[in-house]
Amino acid sequence: MGAFITKSSIPIIWLDTLAVIEVYKAMKGKTEDPRIKRLYDIVQEKVSQGKLICPLGEQEEEIEEEVSEVIKRFINLSLGISFLSNNEIKESQLIKAIKSHGKSKDIEITYIDAFREDPVTNLKNNKGFIFSVVIEPTQLEIVTRKAVKQKNIEELQSVKDKFYEN
Repeated sequence: MGAFITKSSIPIIWLDTLAVIEVYKAMKGKTEDPRIKRLYDIVQEKVSQGKLICPLGEQEEEIEEEVSEVIKRFINLSLGISFLSNNEIKESQLIKAIKSHGKSKDIEITYIDAFREDPVTNLKNNKGFIFSVVIEPTQLEIVTRKAVKQKNIEELQSVKDKFYEN
């Protein structure tokens, strides 16, 4: 028994949170890096031509300032297409693995498993109208995220230190 992955007929690019923030800064004139503007222009062109899918992930959870403004700018690239949450994707993969346990057939993991609906169909049927809700994090949420991030960094460093000690 094994697993195989079914890919999308249209390439899918996920932009890391840092890239999303840098695109926002470039659009606001806060950075001079020409590569960022070029990245945005190329992705926007390919998405508008139906040759690329650029879905929104959970980037808003990592953005600490001007969340709605940053995401609003990014929505143009995503055309409102978004991934399921990381937890939902992991859960669906786990369910597939559990259901196939003890069976002799391969597990199929498809790109559609990461979305509520097929993004290829959504891209082709896009009518140019996007409805999105972005909730600005409270100061407490931002402080909590930073603390969790710092704790994760410290834990990772501890694991690395222990690894290299042996």
